[in-house]
Amino acid sequence: MKLTVTLNGDQIFSVDVSDDLELENFKALLEFESGIQSPQIVIFHNGEQLRDNKKTLNGYGIKDGDVLLMQRLMQPAEPPRQISG
Repeated sequence: MKLTVTLNGDQIFSVDVSDDLELENFKALLEFESGIQSPQIVIFHNGEQLRDNKKTLNGYGIKDGDVLLMQRLMQPAEPPRQISG
């Protein structure tokens, strides 16, 4: 099935994948396309975040022609280090 993935509205990827592809493998494909590491990728479909990496795209109700939103998970800022002395 053909899917369109948009990243922040300015990057668009068209991918052709199997409907039984697991989310974790889909994220790995998007890592290749976007350069963003797969653990930092968050996917939304119809406003819902896809959280279960073992669930298939079909299991999420994703169909041919659907548009998915991809966001980069921002790492929390590290707290400032204490300087001893």
